[in-house]
Amino acid sequence: MNLQHISEKILPAVGKISNEKHIAAIRDGFIMSMPMTLVGSIGLLLQNFRINLLNTTLPLKQDPFQKFLTFLFGKNWTAFPNAITNVCNNLISIVVTVTIAYMLTQNYIADGKAQNKYQNADPLVAAIIALLGSFLVFPQSASKLGAVWTKDSFGATSLILGMIVAILSTIMYVHLSDTKLTIKLPDSVPPAVLSAFTAVIPLAISVIAINALEFIIRAFGFTGMQDLIYKIVQAPLQGVSTSVGGAFVTVIAQNLVFFFGIHPAALSPIFTPINTINQNDLTNQLLHGTAITALKGAPIGQTLQMLMGLTTISLCVAIFLVGRKSPHYLSIAKVEIIPGIFGIGEPIIYGLPVVLNPAMLIPYVFTSAITGTFYYWLQLIHAIPAIAIAVPWTTPLFLNTYLASGGHILPVVVQFICFVFDVLMFIPFVKLAIRSEANKF
Repeated sequence: MNLQHISEKILPAVGKISNEKHIAAIRDGFIMSMPMTLVGSIGLLLQNFRINLLNTTLPLKQDPFQKFLTFLFGKNWTAFPNAITNVCNNLISIVVTVTIAYMLTQNYIADGKAQNKYQNADPLVAAIIALLGSFLVFPQSASKLGAVWTKDSFGATSLILGMIVAILSTIMYVHLSDTKLTIKLPDSVPPAVLSAFTAVIPLAISVIAINALEFIIRAFGFTGMQDLIYKIVQAPLQGVSTSVGGAFVTVIAQNLVFFFGIHPAALSPIFTPINTINQNDLTNQLLHGTAITALKGAPIGQTLQMLMGLTTISLCVAIFLVGRKSPHYLSIAKVEIIPGIFGIGEPIIYGLPVVLNPAMLIPYVFTSAITGTFYYWLQLIHAIPAIAIAVPWTTPLFLNTYLASGGHILPVVVQFICFVFDVLMFIPFVKLAIRSEANKF
């Protein structure tokens, strides 16, 4: 098998897809919203964290750490972090809608600069249009005052809808901004006023078009665009993404593209929206008092991130055990060990390299797929507490599962078992790789 030839065929295609302006806008829009998720998780972590490692069946309120917080801030102390978590968790769709529209407009402007196209578009105006459009289609609930928006209207359940509105509204706006459908004012008018009036007609057409689409969908028996998208797109994707098979396919896909030299971030527009929906669903369960050991569903994205982070450290340990005859392998492993503890694998992936190394194909692609799927399955059957609280991806290994599970030791034990399995999987292939390297010289 000529892996170099395969890479030369795949890499340009995948690179072109991942850098396509609409896909890149989705990826960058979610990255911009990431701090919001992490800030919301701090309050959630405080409310669900325990330090009693010997008796994890003890009710959370009786844990010494929780009792200390209650003593320090009063029995209603959770109202303060709850407010922050609720805002960060239940406005995620609005934020992502705005950030995607903003980034997509910037991409259009950059892409059309050589042809002098889309240069009249303004990213801020595009974000405002997307925001207005989202309020037209985000679901409302009946009340005594009539139909109203609730916190659930803007949460993760509307995430895919917000993405679609952002893309559709921005496409209409940037193309309309290049037409003559604008209000012309004298050059003496201040730039800020000129920019505002230039956007009036494109904004009106875009908003009217989105509203018309919403009414057409309702005419076909749906309660709105959200209902249509949920039944056709979101529900099936969530079903797949919260299954053992979905976990296995996710890891295989991410590892395989990395093996061919393509960073897994290229796949983030595919996996991130659904992972965010699942993660926010768990956050809402925790906010409503569900114990971390009894959550419905499991956060596939963060779980697999933590288990896949073991891969490069496992490879380093395998090299330390059986690869001392190779100065090259040993030196790269020494460089990787500190970054690897924090989940950064690029030094060894590209430096060893793992990329396009035939001896590394099987262990690199399948070790974390096996352990990650196993770990995910244990969460689904409630054998271990869920990795339910979002923590920064650079949190050190083993500490990450401890914090994300609310201070439970069992997830850390299972993660360590997975780590040992990964090391054992790598050992024979490291030996093979070093023998192959020696035969070249």
